[in-house]
Amino acid sequence: MWSSLGGRGQSAIVGNLLLVAVGIVLVALLAVVGFGLVDSAETRAVAPTADVRVSLDGADLTVKHVAGDVVRTADLEVVIRTPEATLRLPMENFRDAPGDRFGAGDTARLAHGVADGLVTVRVVHEPSNTVVERARQRVTGEKVAMAAFDDTTSTNRYAGGQNGDGSTTVADGGRTVRLEGNQWRYLDYRYNVTPDTVLTFEFKSTAEGDIHGIGLEDDTGSQDQERVVRLYGTQRWGINVSTAGQPYYRAGDDWRRYTVPLGDLYESRSRLGQADHLVVVMDCDPDGPSPPRDGCRSQTADGKPTATAYFRNVEIREADG
Repeated sequence: MWSSLGGRGQSAIVGNLLLVAVGIVLVALLAVVGFGLVDSAETRAVAPTADVRVSLDGADLTVKHVAGDVVRTADLEVVIRTPEATLRLPMENFRDAPGDRFGAGDTARLAHGVADGLVTVRVVHEPSNTVVERARQRVTGEKVAMAAFDDTTSTNRYAGGQNGDGSTTVADGGRTVRLEGNQWRYLDYRYNVTPDTVLTFEFKSTAEGDIHGIGLEDDTGSQDQERVVRLYGTQRWGINVSTAGQPYYRAGDDWRRYTVPLGDLYESRSRLGQADHLVVVMDCDPDGPSPPRDGCRSQTADGKPTATAYFRNVEIREADG
């Protein structure tokens, strides 16, 4: 009898212990699940609630933040579909783009590059893959001067024998061109330069050469230093950009935006009028095996030039007013 009662007592105790253990495990599981849900909610990319407007006025595409959530500029991408191409461009690359944050009252502008045709625009919040604004508009007869490189035009050689070793590549639907080595290139581009003509673009270099420059030409067979604006490099060839009140590029600057009063510079050098080509220059003449004596400072041990020049969002326009 005692053994029988003792057996039932042990079973009850064991059962209670098992219930307590199961309860502890369930609580632990619920806690883990709960923390997981909190984690997920905290890390999940949430679409912003913001009133963003897109307009196409003249040659410009303008994105304006009217009200609502402040958004990280780096999280916004603008997708532009034109008759020629579809471009995906980070908003932080736009002209007049705000700093790190895009909030009420902020605007960002970029030339849309369309002279005649339908333009469709989407502003995308990348972390949540959400379209925060879209617009569609037909552009007719606007004077637009956004340079668009492609794999065909970028192979044209400027200044004859100046072009040497290296490569030229294009990205961002033609909005960015990268030159490495000794590259003198041109793009067929007709523009009548007046005293009010302004050239804007962004530039960077990861290795200094002799001449890093850009300009408008009426002859691609020869080089004219009164037409090429020099931004960087060791040689005193071309128009030093600092004479136009713009900073000379320095190593480590990363991307730098330039607004050059090209008409003023050309007028003082008797270069106004019709130009037929946009030229970009990455001059790096090596002097044989390193160390170079008088040659480009950026070269390999066997004398291959390695200097770089990047140009993006090149616009040519007439100054307002």
